[in-house]
Amino acid sequence: MAAGEEKIMFPSGGSSTICDQQVISWQNHFQQGTLAQALRSHWKKQVPLICSPLYLPGNQPLEEDETRKSLLFPLELFICGGEPQEVFSQLKNLDNPRQLCGKVFKVGEPTYSCRDCGMDPTCVLCIECFQKSTHKTHRYKMSTSGGGGYCDCGDEEAWRGHPFCDIHQVGAVADEDQDPILVLPEGLRLRTEAVLMCAVPYILQIICWQDLETLPADLEPENKEDTYCCMLYNDEVHTYDQVIKSLNRALDCTQKEAVDFATTVDRERGRR
Repeated sequence: MAAGEEKIMFPSGGSSTICDQQVISWQNHFQQGTLAQALRSHWKKQVPLICSPLYLPGNQPLEEDETRKSLLFPLELFICGGEPQEVFSQLKNLDNPRQLCGKVFKVGEPTYSCRDCGMDPTCVLCIECFQKSTHKTHRYKMSTSGGGGYCDCGDEEAWRGHPFCDIHQVGAVADEDQDPILVLPEGLRLRTEAVLMCAVPYILQIICWQDLETLPADLEPENKEDTYCCMLYNDEVHTYDQVIKSLNRALDCTQKEAVDFATTVDRERGRR
């Protein structure tokens, strides 16, 4: 297979779903060079469904769930070419050890401070970093954590000298000239670039769009529903009979419905 053409393996758990079919379609468009059009077509249908007033403001959890299900997870499947969590774990193994430890201490765990090198007594190491560091040959103090602190190994501002243990020194001296993007599998890298090249301009276009009545031409819904509403103000000028007659003409409602609307607005002292 050519670059980026590896077969997408979907999470186990049943027959092909709509999401799976969508990702397969994107893969085909990706190979044909038409992914941008396919993604914008998908967003054209899904984004209005999620971001419409139907979901706001009281249904924020529902909006987040739908965003994850309809927008983000399909993109993760496409980019990863398989189960996202498995791919993320594999990518983690490709990375060099990080420069900072940052281990969060639990209650009762031992902590070590170096009186020779620490900037202050709160600069501490976990037992793993301490045993792999030069500080074990210095004047040090062992304490018991009350919970909530974290290991300062790798934080150069916390130490006068020897800020790294042997573990995190590897991350500090990793080849700075190496492009970390090149470590990624080629297919994943190409799909990620293709998605970002489409998603970033789309996001900027929507955020900066100033016309409240329309959307960009290729994002306009094919079947636009009626977006107009009738707003009734409670003023001190028109009589009940005038309001009821106006509602009859504007809404084509019954006499009783018009009376109910007018009464509701009058009681609420506002608009409806």
